[in-house]
Amino acid sequence: MTSWQAAPAAATPVREPVMRVKNLMKRFRRNDGSIVTAINNISFDVYPGESVVLLGPSGCGKTTLLRCIAGLEDPDGGVIEFNGNTVFSSEAGINLRAELRQMAMVFQSYALWPHMTILENIAYPLHCLPAGSRPGRKEIAARVTDIMRKVGIGGLESQYPNTISGGQQQRVALCRALIAGTNMVLFDEPLSNVDAQIREKLRDELMEMQRAFGFASLFVTHDRHEAMVLADRVAVLNGGVVRQFDGPTDTYLHPADEFVARFVGPVNELDLSAREITGQAGEAVGQSPLGPIHGLLRAEAAADLVAIWRPEVARLGAEEPTSPNRWKCAIEVAKFHGSQTEFSVKVGERAFRVLTHGGGIPLPEGSTAWMSVEPRDVQFLARR
Repeated sequence: MTSWQAAPAAATPVREPVMRVKNLMKRFRRNDGSIVTAINNISFDVYPGESVVLLGPSGCGKTTLLRCIAGLEDPDGGVIEFNGNTVFSSEAGINLRAELRQMAMVFQSYALWPHMTILENIAYPLHCLPAGSRPGRKEIAARVTDIMRKVGIGGLESQYPNTISGGQQQRVALCRALIAGTNMVLFDEPLSNVDAQIREKLRDELMEMQRAFGFASLFVTHDRHEAMVLADRVAVLNGGVVRQFDGPTDTYLHPADEFVARFVGPVNELDLSAREITGQAGEAVGQSPLGPIHGLLRAEAAADLVAIWRPEVARLGAEEPTSPNRWKCAIEVAKFHGSQTEFSVKVGERAFRVLTHGGGIPLPEGSTAWMSVEPRDVQFLARR
């Protein structure tokens, strides 16, 4: 290579997943003999340090999926890989026991041993290691003391679980999960049994600890707000299928279908009987019960469509706006929530929600106004 030639560009390193799930299947047989498919051909990856949240209603398959990954349920098909090693493969006949998968799990109740001290609870996984790799007692005590100090519960070694707070119990459960050196932690709705104020504090602490320790996580919840705050990516499940796997912002602002749109937040919607594509890519005009409505057509949308928009993107005003999506409405209810005002309005017999920020606008109940929404904020989605 001559002196004037540029050196070849370094190859971008390929980021390998901590965990990979491929075509996972799980079926259950009911008492009447019928078969229920709880997990239906699900595939996804989790990368180092990433927080992936499994979100969905009760019975959607999220907890079954988590238990299959942990080794607490036996899948009927597919592959699960952890740190490049296959821990389950239906085709190869591999199904490692839960304790051999080197994943940690934090349960809904934290599952702390009530008769053990905090030190003994955290040290338990180390005592369960094979004899050849088990540290000595002094090293175990030192490692426990060190990790407790790092998460801010140093000095509680001799306490018992029922003598410490919920937040401290969460930290103990996380210390126990991390003490053996895993880089993947599974969370089964660990915040669902506490009230809202404490739940928010524990959630923030959990995020701080994940950033500090750098472990990847797979978190099960049915709480959409919790999912949006915790996740780097959200997998929205229903009927054993991942309906959308995306970042929180895209999941909320660009839902894949009607189910995802409704589940992750409140929506206004209008049925569409027909549509036509306009000159610009993705823009369309649909025929609704309130007349033409302008919006963005998702490429995967089917023939049976619905127009949706979030309450916070709608606008209310006394003067007629210029937006093509505008309707005269009646103010039915106005609720002041401090940082925002929630309006319930009617266009004819159809009800809609509008959220305005700050002190809102002076539109008393019983008055009339104009509601509008910009075409860029309206999406035409498939009904599913």
